[in-house]
Amino acid sequence: MLDLPDLLDSLCAVRPDRRPGSPGNAAATELVARTLRALGWAVETPEFPVVDWAGEPGRLTIDGRSWTVHPSPYGTGWTGIAPVHAAASEADLAGEHDGAILLLHGELTAGGPLTPKGYPFYGSDRDTRIIGALEASGAAAVLAITGTAPGIAGSVDPFALVEDSAFTVPAGDLRRDDGAALLATLAAQPSAGARLELPARRWPSTARNVLARRGDQSDRVVVVAHVDTKPGTPGAIDNGTGVVVLLRVAELLADLPADARPGVELLAVNGEDSHQAAGELDYLASADLGQVRLAINVDGAGHRSGPTASSTYGTADTLDLAPLRAHGVVPGEPWPQSDHMVFAMAGVPAIALTSSAMQRLLVDVVHSPHDTPELADPALLEGAAQGIAALVRAQG
Repeated sequence: MLDLPDLLDSLCAVRPDRRPGSPGNAAATELVARTLRALGWAVETPEFPVVDWAGEPGRLTIDGRSWTVHPSPYGTGWTGIAPVHAAASEADLAGEHDGAILLLHGELTAGGPLTPKGYPFYGSDRDTRIIGALEASGAAAVLAITGTAPGIAGSVDPFALVEDSAFTVPAGDLRRDDGAALLATLAAQPSAGARLELPARRWPSTARNVLARRGDQSDRVVVVAHVDTKPGTPGAIDNGTGVVVLLRVAELLADLPADARPGVELLAVNGEDSHQAAGELDYLASADLGQVRLAINVDGAGHRSGPTASSTYGTADTLDLAPLRAHGVVPGEPWPQSDHMVFAMAGVPAIALTSSAMQRLLVDVVHSPHDTPELADPALLEGAAQGIAALVRAQG
């Protein structure tokens, strides 16, 4: 039997983290593929291009006083001296900003992160206008006073207003308290110059999905968990636990015959926490979702604070979920924020399994350095895997 805590520790120990394109991500996907092959599954690891990134906190200094600036993930760096122009609205972006440091606040940052350019699953006319105005502004750099946005960005503080490897202006973010002090300084010294040090760089790389299949793929159940993380987090609950459950499901279903119907596809997808969504796009480019009977996504499950919860999407609400309930999975609230929506938006019935305390975890844990393996309850992971395996067998 697989040692679930050991697998989780191994996934969280890779360095620097499991962001797509990084060495840690490559090590994690190889661990998943190797484990699935050892369990007797036919495994593929298709490769696709991504952008990798590295950055560290910088500083903005005005007249001897400094504030910490966090580089926007997947953005570029910049160091120089320039005036600071504060902008609180879209109208403010229309001014003359050539060579300046644009400091965004107010309504420009109140709505949470801006949708990345070309994001494939949803869009925002407002966000498109703002990004276009920033790129056309001539600004040397863009800084944003943000804070937290748990429903979208997890517990990170400050959240990145722009997280986009296609964004052309160096960008960074400040916490709200620092931003308020900076705005007060600018109000007292409106013509003061500032020195910005924003260390960050990005470069082309590659990443892989891991797919394992058994049985008739023209009529299949897909079990999915994302293997990637945001930069800077060990990603135990988000989503090392999901990957561990996926691997245990593979072990529990290892006796399925070669002609099983429905067949099973296990997908460790690489991109749920990335603005590029490259793993999802690569999978969708070749997958015939019309052949998928049911998708089961595991993301954020196993936190020790309470039971695993399930929610259904599309016609999955008519399924008999007794196999899940028999293994301790309780009904949960709708949670349209993970890879099950890739299937649900295509009309495929879908189920999501996550921790019943997920809304609190988004505030305290998710996307942070605090998301470590000791937060997980191995018994909950085993129960989730047993429930999924039983539900898959019940579809035959």
